[in-house]
Amino acid sequence: TSDWNNGDQSTNTISGTSMATPHVAGAAALYLETNPSATPAQVHDALIGNASPGKINGIPGGSGTVNLLLYTGFITTGAAVPPPPVASFTYSCPKQGGGRTCTFTGSATDAPGSPFTWDFGDGTTGTGMTVTHSYSRRGTYQVKLTVQGGEGQTNTRLKSVTTGTSG
Repeated sequence: TSDWNNGDQSTNTISGTSMATPHVAGAAALYLETNPSATPAQVHDALIGNASPGKINGIPGGSGTVNLLLYTGFITTGAAVPPPPVASFTYSCPKQGGGRTCTFTGSATDAPGSPFTWDFGDGTTGTGMTVTHSYSRRGTYQVKLTVQGGEGQTNTRLKSVTTGTSG
């Protein structure tokens, strides 16, 4: 439910981008309030990196919709906080030996030496900038890398990883 344009006390309950866009724009404004020199890419990375993955039900397959729920609790108003680190990673799952063993290499801007935490998408986790993980079977997994900055802010990068490939 949100305000609506039929009068001063009007509300409406609908779904879709017309309802989501004002919330995201407000979150971007809150972030820019505490990080006024942030670039559009940094605002994007902060909102995406701190969103809660896998919380939305009923997304039609093949829609291209990312399953991320907006979260603004990481935004601290009143005191400027450095922007969160920007997480990224590459992977390689060589086809030799069945392609089930993958090497993941993480990186983070604005957070040298930050902790790297991995969720391999099969119920197992790991830590470290470069890690090797063996899957019990071939398939596609949602791998998540989380990095933490010096002020405690985090950033997450999600990728679909198919064993036997590189990316």
